[in-house]
Amino acid sequence: GADLTQILTGDPGLTEMAFEVTDNVLKPEGMGTIVKALAPGLRKLRVMCAGNPMTDDGVGVLCEGISKLQHLVDATFQILSCKEIADGTPKNIAECLKALPQLEALGINLAYCQKIANPGIAALADGLDNLKSLVVLKICLYNLVKIGNDGIVPVVKKLGALRSLQTLHLNFFWCSGFGDDGLAALGAELQQLVDLREFSINLKDCGKVGDDGVTHLGQALGKVNKLQRVVLDLQWLRSIQDAGVMEVAKGLAAAVELQDLNLNISGCGKLSDATPTSIGNAMKTLSKLTRFNLDMSFCPELDLPGVADIVDAVKANPGLAIDVNMERTKVAKKFSGRDALLTEFA
Repeated sequence: GADLTQILTGDPGLTEMAFEVTDNVLKPEGMGTIVKALAPGLRKLRVMCAGNPMTDDGVGVLCEGISKLQHLVDATFQILSCKEIADGTPKNIAECLKALPQLEALGINLAYCQKIANPGIAALADGLDNLKSLVVLKICLYNLVKIGNDGIVPVVKKLGALRSLQTLHLNFFWCSGFGDDGLAALGAELQQLVDLREFSINLKDCGKVGDDGVTHLGQALGKVNKLQRVVLDLQWLRSIQDAGVMEVAKGLAAAVELQDLNLNISGCGKLSDATPTSIGNAMKTLSKLTRFNLDMSFCPELDLPGVADIVDAVKANPGLAIDVNMERTKVAKKFSGRDALLTEFA
């Protein structure tokens, strides 16, 4: 990062900068002072505003300055827990992105800005249109409880055109209106990302997601054959059943380049032993898998028979490091490491 002197003098040699606004020291109107002095050669910029008096207008001033950084290739906008932030902020970010087609990495985190509604998130879609060089995209809408398919679907429908993407992280935790139609739209776009290596999605407590949605997701993952790392957080999706998770397992089984997998189905209380059986069968096809973290806690019907296929898959892959959480199931244990698992089921 840079010191304040460099920032305020617009040091032309500055290529990377991060700054935070976390209290009342810098009022929104003070943004103008900083953005006027942003070094024109900046290539990487991270901005975080958290729990402060920032407004949509303040973000607009910031975005106007950032839009002039024609050498910028890596930008992160973290606007967190700002009580006055509403739909104007994602709209301002979108306008900024239209001027930055050279971006290769983009992060947008609007967690806990609970005044933001569907029209604001939908507006972000316009900002993605021209980002054809984007390799990394991370979007976090954590705890935006007003957000549902109407906001998220327009954004995910832009993803398939970002053919250079290799890393995609999506966090929709507590987006209570996001459901199966949204995952169907996402699945259709994922299939077009032929160079995607890393995919992460957090659907925790998205109460409208059911078997249809996770089936679309699983089928899409099976068609992205360069995937090396996958994180799927399906925690507390109380309506999903074996059929949905089995489609996810089937899709993962087709991702033969997969090396690192994190699957969280904790709290999906309708699952039976058919689910871990399908996961174990999928593992047997993933010869390159070296790391697997599986959380099946708080699934009260899961028992020892379902784990047998997982154990068999671990035995067949001596290079696999694995952790399995089965607390609050009939097994009632957490296995940290392959030795713990294999010892239990020797």
